[in-house]
Amino acid sequence: MASIERIFIKDEWYHIYNRGNHKENIFRDRYDYFIFTKKLIELREEYKINIASYILMSNHFHILCSPSDYSYNISLLFSRLMNSYTKIFNIKYSEVGRLVQDRFKSKHIETEEYLLHLSRYIHLNAINSSLTPEVKLELMLDRYPYSSWREYLSGRYKVVNSFDILLDQFTGSNRRGQYLKFVKEYSKIHTDRKEIILSIQDNLDI
Repeated sequence: MASIERIFIKDEWYHIYNRGNHKENIFRDRYDYFIFTKKLIELREEYKINIASYILMSNHFHILCSPSDYSYNISLLFSRLMNSYTKIFNIKYSEVGRLVQDRFKSKHIETEEYLLHLSRYIHLNAINSSLTPEVKLELMLDRYPYSSWREYLSGRYKVVNSFDILLDQFTGSNRRGQYLKFVKEYSKIHTDRKEIILSIQDNLDI
């Protein structure tokens, strides 16, 4: 059966996510993350896609994005991204077949408030429940290298090309600092990663 074409509305925001087939890892080393990110940046420019936040985990990814041109560009971008990356991955690791579960999932973001909270959820995926309790949650967040959090932390944007959609929800001269505080304070009122993720998922219906 042919898949149904999905329509994405120009300038609207979408949560795009997928995970490895059978929940297996889709990133096995630093080079894998690098290749995926490099290809994402190339295709982002080609298809005129705005990205506000993202995270790459070992067996899944989340990307918050919006088409600034033709509505079908998100589908084209992720189709080419995954086809290209899967070929590289399979050759490198002598694998065959599908790398991710079916087509990517997408959820339309209807309000700016939802967008803001979803970006926090995406960044807080970096908090690793396998680390010892002595490691502060905030430190886990700051050290994780494969997300847009460090771009917001430093103010030097690479993958993210549409940060104002989040920062404009704050007022004053230090909007970036207020956004960082918004994300970090949520981690401080919860005791572990599972509690953080489940709490945000309940609020966002993910």
